[in-house]
Amino acid sequence: MFYLQQAVSFSSIATTPDRHLLGKIMRTPIPTSIEQMFANVNICLSLADARAEDIPLCYVNDKFCSMTGYDREELIGRNCRLLQGPDSEPISRQEIRSVLDNPKQVENQVFITNYRKSGERFENYLYIFRLINRDGETDFFLGSQFDVTKAKQAQGPDKHARQLWNGIKMIDNPYMETARMVLQSANLMSVSAANIARARLAASAQH
Repeated sequence: MFYLQQAVSFSSIATTPDRHLLGKIMRTPIPTSIEQMFANVNICLSLADARAEDIPLCYVNDKFCSMTGYDREELIGRNCRLLQGPDSEPISRQEIRSVLDNPKQVENQVFITNYRKSGERFENYLYIFRLINRDGETDFFLGSQFDVTKAKQAQGPDKHARQLWNGIKMIDNPYMETARMVLQSANLMSVSAANIARARLAASAQH
């Protein structure tokens, strides 16, 4: 296992966040299997520390930074709601909150209007997964974001879902049981996600 300072080196992050800040927000070591997932899966990924106050981001990959326009040092230690804005749907915010507040809810998928650092709006299809340890406690929330606005092809959601499930397969102890539960519903989730995303793409093309 590595703590975030070591994880930063592992994933070749160009700009290292302030170590004093990391020491204040980090409560749980990041398992090697999650580091490997972040290093090898070519989709947007984020990790939030469920044990720290306000569930701050503690790990993001290059795709997340590219999609949002933020540098890592601007993201680490902040809640992912910094992407929300005036047009972020209240019902979507409530759905995100439900998975964060309900220990029995392992995952959720939510469409939400988000904002890049530049102020540009984008339609985000968000996957959220609760990572539960052997004691039944939540250590992290794993997120994956699909930018519907920038998607050029209808098969984009399918491709994103496949890469996400392949990444989840990399997760082992102490979150192997969580990964198993997620993968049991992977086919249904990927199909529904793809259908919804295609509908949003079709609607966007008509405007």
